[in-house]
Amino acid sequence: MGISLRHHVLALVASFLMLLVGLLVGVGLSSEPGLQRRLDKMEATFAALSDENEALQESADRHEEFARTMLPTLVRARLQGQVIPLLITTRPLDQSEDAATELADVLEAAGARVPYRLAVVEDFAERAVTAYGGDVTSACENAAGAIVRRVLQADEEALQDLRKRRLIRLQGEVPRVSPTAIAVLGGADLEALSGAEALDRPLLEALTAAGFERVVGCEATPPISYIGTYREFGISTVDNVDLARGRVSVVQALAGQAGDYGDQDSARKAFPEPQ
Repeated sequence: MGISLRHHVLALVASFLMLLVGLLVGVGLSSEPGLQRRLDKMEATFAALSDENEALQESADRHEEFARTMLPTLVRARLQGQVIPLLITTRPLDQSEDAATELADVLEAAGARVPYRLAVVEDFAERAVTAYGGDVTSACENAAGAIVRRVLQADEEALQDLRKRRLIRLQGEVPRVSPTAIAVLGGADLEALSGAEALDRPLLEALTAAGFERVVGCEATPPISYIGTYREFGISTVDNVDLARGRVSVVQALAGQAGDYGDQDSARKAFPEPQ
């Protein structure tokens, strides 16, 4: 069951709850015959919907547990020998920790090496202006370009310099080999926190200018999606890496099954065809 179905059921429950509140108010304001009977019926319907939603959630949890168990088998050797760092632009950053760990684990189960995670700091625009001068747009472009060049060149010393300037955080070790592919993990909790334009767009522009095409833009079903920005650059997208099937989609996309996968309306398919 997709997350959209859960949202649909929850929306129905919420709607009935609102009607129930309205009827409760009406009980105090009206003596219309039969109103109590209708209220009782609404209460019963609400209870049934609540039970249905709980059962659907339990079913979804069981399916997710099964998918997690099957993941290593499903992705085995699909990315053998690949070097795939994670670029994390999620806002706030602490929301990306679990998703980044689970995604890295799946990529490695597929045979890839995920040598490091590079997270771009939350006050990137301000620090970019401090580091490079100029207006916000040009500073972000310069800083994003510097990040991309260092990542593609596997230049650990230069990346550490960017870390010291507090533009990025690094977790792991930068190898002496250039990446064969890159996964970008984005999305934001609030519109005011979104870095899609100030950060993700200049990063993808720099990757495009460098001719680097093996990029997947993904996110863990955030309230504010970056998928629209990612799709402008013609890269594969996955909008639900918080789910096991979303992580499989990332592996398949990096293995050559390009597409837009997930649960949002912008997705073309729920997941790639098995190969």
